Amino acid sequence: MALVFTLRLRGQFEFAGMNPLLPTRIHLWPIRTIALAWLFAIGACHVARGPAQSGPSSPVSVPPPEVEVAAKEISAELLRGQITQISSDAFAGRGPATAGDRAARAYLVTQLTSLGLEPGLGRQGWEQPVDLVSVTTAMPKVWTFERGDNHLSLSWWDQYIAGSGVQMTTGAIDRAEVVFVGYGIEAPEYGWDDFKGSDVKGKVLLMLNNDPDWDPALFGGTTRLYYGRWTYKFESAARHAAAGAIIIHTTPSAGYPFQVVRSSWGGTRFELPSKGAPALTVQGWVTEDGARALVQLAGQDLAKLVESARSKAFDRIPEQTRARSDGQRVRSHQRERSWARRPIRHRQRPPRPPRCRQAGREGRRHL
Repeated sequence: MALVFTLRLRGQFEFAGMNPLLPTRIHLWPIRTIALAWLFAIGACHVARGPAQSGPSSPVSVPPPEVEVAAKEISAELLRGQITQISSDAFAGRGPATAGDRAARAYLVTQLTSLGLEPGLGRQGWEQPVDLVSVTTAMPKVWTFERGDNHLSLSWWDQYIAGSGVQMTTGAIDRAEVVFVGYGIEAPEYGWDDFKGSDVKGKVLLMLNNDPDWDPALFGGTTRLYYGRWTYKFESAARHAAAGAIIIHTTPSAGYPFQVVRSSWGGTRFELPSKGAPALTVQGWVTEDGARALVQLAGQDLAKLVESARSKAFDRIPEQTRARSDGQRVRSHQRERSWARRPIRHRQRPPRPPRCRQAGREGRRHL
């Protein structure tokens, strides 16, 4: 059953104006080690290059002999040297749109060239422009909830983390309800629907992380499906035209501690420009203790709510609680121009990128 609060946010979320496209080079990989992994992957392909084999390619699970030869060239000393270099202070963290980012890209080009490789599109170079939007969110230090004369304040960083889900000049959440929607999943193939036709437009959804994992016949058992990902949770809330969504974090359900949420959501985030898809004004996380205190303010017990959400019969229980948050601001910063790696090809075989089956395919997937 769903737990419904009345959420009142005083003031509005403010967004800085979107600047025109800037000729800033930002590399597109969100995980910085991917660039290094790709470097090693194409290095392996370089060592293994030779005449193209005729006939169907070997299965990925059975690497051809040249891959084994290439693997022997990747030594502990090579890895140590590359990692030490790319993680040094000279690259200043390799943050997007920074001098360290430009230095890292130049270093990769030098390394790729030294391996005898060249850009996949010839004279057009190693990189191509990709538009990105950087979003920096400034949430209030305290998020206050009220029920009658009772109050609860959740502190930023220690109890909750949130960010903007929209790319616009202004935005606001005012007098919205907070609704507990269980896992927030709609999966007809499993006969599971946490919404059951409920109208949650303009509301803020409080939801559990992960997916039902206690039954092997449901959601792949302990295998986390997309239904259990935080991206699905926010997308699901946006499809229902909710104003925001807050995921209840626990280390077992997430697979990582809350400090990972802080580092991922506490600073500037880079996104592709919005093309009109449904989006949340606010998307965030709350600690388990914070969520327990929040539902307790509404006269509920978190453990009982979690237990009720473990059933296909989960439905709504409305209870009114007021919340206020003063001075909330979300700043969406400049739109910038990024540069992503182009495919890479061997000089001996210019028409196509390398097909180093294991490491090479993994590297190409992130281009």
